[in-house]
Amino acid sequence: MPQNLISVKNVSFSYENAEVPALKDVSLDVYKGDYIAILGTNGSGKSTFSKLMVGFLPLQEGLIEVQQTGKPIGFVQQNPKYQIIATIVEKDTAFGPQVLRLSEDEIERRTIESLKTVDLTEKIKANTNSLSLGQTQKLALAGILALETDILILDEAVSMIDPETRKSILDVVDKLHQDGKTIIHITHDIEEAR
Repeated sequence: MPQNLISVKNVSFSYENAEVPALKDVSLDVYKGDYIAILGTNGSGKSTFSKLMVGFLPLQEGLIEVQQTGKPIGFVQQNPKYQIIATIVEKDTAFGPQVLRLSEDEIERRTIESLKTVDLTEKIKANTNSLSLGQTQKLALAGILALETDILILDEAVSMIDPETRKSILDVVDKLHQDGKTIIHITHDIEEAR
């Protein structure tokens, strides 16, 4: 039987002064190796749900249990600029492994492999402000890949970029899933979910 990595039970969440709850009585189980699409219109609570799962919002009602694997949950947001913290591509990708206090050799290995996976090796010394929106989203993904997470949550992560870059990122995500990663893909686009 597959390992249950995330268990969400009867979760509800309301923003202050909101007339209706963002989420009401939501339950979900995510098993190791799953590729789940969470589909809904803009404003339906998808991003709220993802932020609750990674702990960015406080749980108000219900229960969320995340199986401790020793690795953080990877979270790629819709706006990649929220995730870029360094001015050089290489340094930004290396930030997560540095926080984990890995060896310099391991940090370098993860940085190079992650940038290669998203096809950004030619930009390794580039200023992050010089990247296109699609390249910036690839960089945000590379920074998460460098953490070598078991679970990857994409919160509308390809909704603002051009079709070619969208396809290349979705191809990377498909490959990650084939390699055993658990994927939660949040989108309003039914074709993307398919």
